[in-house]
Amino acid sequence: MAPEVARLGHVALETPDLEGSLYFFRDTVGLEVVDRVAGTVYLRGVDEHDHHSLSLTEADEARVDHIGWQTEQPEHVEEFAEELGDRGIEITRIDEETEPGQGAAIRFEIPNGHRFELYGEMEKPDPPEERRSKLKNRVYDPSGNNPIAPARIDHVQIWDPDGFECAEWIRDVLGFQVQEYYDEDDGSRWGAFLSACEVKIDVAVVQSENATDDAALHHVAYKVDTP
Repeated sequence: MAPEVARLGHVALETPDLEGSLYFFRDTVGLEVVDRVAGTVYLRGVDEHDHHSLSLTEADEARVDHIGWQTEQPEHVEEFAEELGDRGIEITRIDEETEPGQGAAIRFEIPNGHRFELYGEMEKPDPPEERRSKLKNRVYDPSGNNPIAPARIDHVQIWDPDGFECAEWIRDVLGFQVQEYYDEDDGSRWGAFLSACEVKIDVAVVQSENATDDAALHHVAYKVDTP
């Protein structure tokens, strides 16, 4: 049985203004700070049980370090490592707890230039006692949340100078399914919307406007309770 990706887990961003970025994501958007280690802050949505879905690391310039995907089973990480190696993809092994709360992982750059991480396990820490919900299906007490706080991470959209090729690679190698696609009048593929879990869209791959554009993250989407 082929290894499987279960879902989008987190996005790791780098920023030249860590405190400004933290103010935006924590105080304005309403994500919860779970941990702060050296120059990195880890955050999650108010209904998320996993350790984090977003990390912010202080750096010289703004960039995406990686997009993290959780595999269906922990052992699938090693199976993907073998398959990627057979395809000539260079992988970097990440030891357990190198990224707080996370098990052993692999990071790699797909042929189109996007940096992905695959991991199998993620800790589910409790929030502080004063913020803890009495309901088992909630993480944080809603009476203390920012009213517009996002519930959970939903999907990412990436732009690529060859969106069709990029989407095909994600489908063929990582096992995602194309749920929807949109073609231009000339027959060219503008965008493909793929699912890892078969329940919702996990990644949208959209054609960049210019063939010389670098691979890029367009946005990270979080689910909120109401319009």
